[in-house]
Amino acid sequence: RGNTGDAGGGGMYIRWGSPVIIDCVFDANSCDNGGAVLMESSFADFRRCTFSNNFAAFYGGGVDMYGSGPRFVACDFRGNTVGDYGGAVNCDAASCPVFDNSRFLGNHAWLQGGAFFISDASLLLRNCTLANNTTDGDAAIFAWDGSAFVDGSILWNNHPASVAESGDFGFVVINYSDV
Repeated sequence: RGNTGDAGGGGMYIRWGSPVIIDCVFDANSCDNGGAVLMESSFADFRRCTFSNNFAAFYGGGVDMYGSGPRFVACDFRGNTVGDYGGAVNCDAASCPVFDNSRFLGNHAWLQGGAFFISDASLLLRNCTLANNTTDGDAAIFAWDGSAFVDGSILWNNHPASVAESGDFGFVVINYSDV
């Protein structure tokens, strides 16, 4: 809690690793990229973790990832903020994270992606709730030349919108969800 990093990962920096992180709280951490966690070429497994009140100047208020394939199960992302992209999570450079039964509540991005910013990456959300996420840009989930697949989830009261796509290859697919 309350850690400050320089370039990446205010609370934790994972590079070329596959740790299993269970029942941890990442609160009030700050960094340039990945307010709580920065991952590079990693396959971490987070279970029942809370990411709250973290801040990143540029990418990923809660989590920032590059070339990584983490899994998050029953995690909460609350009140995280980023100066640029991805209030809760930034997914970049061929990352392919999976989020199951997780909640994204009240996160904010000053530029794009109140909850998620996806660039050259692919995101899967299953049975998740995204509510009250805000951005000064376009949407809670912003896919810029990236993809998001949302299944069995609730997207509610996100401002100014829940999803937006941009770039030549940006798209969001929503199935069996309440939007």
